[in-house]
Amino acid sequence: MTNQITLNLYCDEIKEVDIIDPILGNEKWAYIGILIVPALTEEELISKLLDKRCGNPKGTKSWAACVPFCKYHQKNDKEVHYQKTDSMDQYFIASRWLDFLLTDTHLTYFYILGLDLMRLDYSYFGEAKHSDRFEKIYNRFFRTAVLKSVKSYFSKYETIEIKSIVHDQSEMSSGAYFPWHSIFRIGRDDGKIGFSCKRIEFINSDHRKSTDKRSHLIQYIDLILGATYNALHWTSHDDNKMKLSLKLVPLLKRMMHKPNNTNSHYQYVGRTSIDFFPKYNYQSLSDWEKTIKSLDSFYKKRELRIERF
Repeated sequence: MTNQITLNLYCDEIKEVDIIDPILGNEKWAYIGILIVPALTEEELISKLLDKRCGNPKGTKSWAACVPFCKYHQKNDKEVHYQKTDSMDQYFIASRWLDFLLTDTHLTYFYILGLDLMRLDYSYFGEAKHSDRFEKIYNRFFRTAVLKSVKSYFSKYETIEIKSIVHDQSEMSSGAYFPWHSIFRIGRDDGKIGFSCKRIEFINSDHRKSTDKRSHLIQYIDLILGATYNALHWTSHDDNKMKLSLKLVPLLKRMMHKPNNTNSHYQYVGRTSIDFFPKYNYQSLSDWEKTIKSLDSFYKKRELRIERF
């Protein structure tokens, strides 16, 4: 068994969304997305993403080598955000990033956890006002997402050191628990995982505003999460967003229906996965901690509704 690995986590969320499905009726879902980046390969991943921004057909395809900056540089030096891909410049960058995702076999690790909020017993999370209650839900399942992804992907290591957890700037940054509680609980309860940080760091996902190259990694997980969400729910029929989600469909289908297929050319086993919770209605169950930790409470197979069209 190898000794230790150091990781940085980049996180994004889709908060409570009410969905009206013509077949299944009313639903309410939330999603957590985590990009897990080994510290030793972080610079390489950022460099690859930057190079995929290059849209100059005659250029070097190296973002750093584009000196003096060509006219394509300014067009492509924009925030990549799934919800903003109606802009053609942002759409083309996003499309190239997903092409990279589908061919990359060693740099990209991600985990997505979908929460079926209509199956959760909200009373377990207290009688607080709505926003506080969601923070408690998100905080609890964020901890689950970190543990399930990091420990399964890097099980061969004796110890896992998480150097930083970086989250897109949101109202979660001002929460009473979220910025510190998951780190505290995991560090206290799990002997395999240690932390170099005491709090989650919140940065602007727009690298031009944050002046932090790690913002590109926040944009990357936002794109993966947004494209996955629309593939699952088909809430946006915008042409660009549909094209991006459809790119991910072959990978998502394999992740959900053949999660242990080590022969796939995508090589996703031990690197990318998706889970949904809970598998059953648990309104009458009192021992929630036992339920959340039970593997039988999670499931993977879901319809990709975007395929209906």
